[in-house]
Amino acid sequence: MTANLNHIEKQLLDRYGPLLTKKQLAELLHRSEKGLDYTLSHPSESVFAASLHAMKLRLGRLVYFRASDVAGLLVGGE
Repeated sequence: MTANLNHIEKQLLDRYGPLLTKKQLAELLHRSEKGLDYTLSHPSESVFAASLHAMKLRLGRLVYFRASDVAGLLVGGE
């Protein structure tokens, strides 16, 4: 599983850099931005939503997600 995590993290870093915007994360998850906003605003509805909500990184008014956190979530971790 660590090999998969490292591989996915490297791909995310190569494509998006160390931080993903909400738009980039929505594209990666094949969701609309509004759908992702709904998921982030209702973290109690699923474990996935809670995990995404917990990994938000706010810089001013902007919201980013660390590529390493997203890779961990995609391989099945929290």
